[in-house]
Amino acid sequence: MLELSVEYIAGLFDGEGHVSITWSRGNPKLCVKLTNTYLPVLEAVKDVYGGTFYANKKQKAHYLQCYALSLTVEQSKRFLRELLPFLVIKKRQAELALLFSETVYKHGKFAGHLLWSECMKNNPEAWAEMKLYNTNDVLSLEELYDILSSWDNTLPNFDVYVDEILDMSVWEEDGFHYSNLGKYKRYRNKITGVQRRSRVNLLPKEKRDSLLSNITS
Repeated sequence: MLELSVEYIAGLFDGEGHVSITWSRGNPKLCVKLTNTYLPVLEAVKDVYGGTFYANKKQKAHYLQCYALSLTVEQSKRFLRELLPFLVIKKRQAELALLFSETVYKHGKFAGHLLWSECMKNNPEAWAEMKLYNTNDVLSLEELYDILSSWDNTLPNFDVYVDEILDMSVWEEDGFHYSNLGKYKRYRNKITGVQRRSRVNLLPKEKRDSLLSNITS
């Protein structure tokens, strides 16, 4: 029987696993899955964290059989908490998944659709819980936006709308960005991966003066 360290399982999850939020019977559900063609490895993980096996359908006859280990909500939360210090690639995904589990699953007196129906009846306790639920939901969505925004360079720069000086400790230099008339330092956010450029043109004045601009109709 294989005995795997938590560091090994974290590496396995970084490369061969995924965490998702799905919908089941009208409610969101946290789920962790691990896939591999070597079944004994998944069996060793199951011995520690539990879960259910199933065999993925082969895309081609000569492909190796791939197996998947699926964890329940509670198993997924334990799995992510214990692996979090050792994750690299999926660390941020695990953090968001755990944040989600601490907000969505912490209903008080009114769970699921009952919360909405009680609010429609103007139940003050339900409204208080709804406010807390939505406050946490907005905070979770803000963090999710920070992750997804790195894939869309057309979104507004929200740093413009705050008075504080930009915290450069979360940014690292990442080469240069070139425009038709300039060269600028490029930066990458260490947390979200989003890229930005400096506003300072690094080309000397003589070089800038010698450049010809494109003519657009």
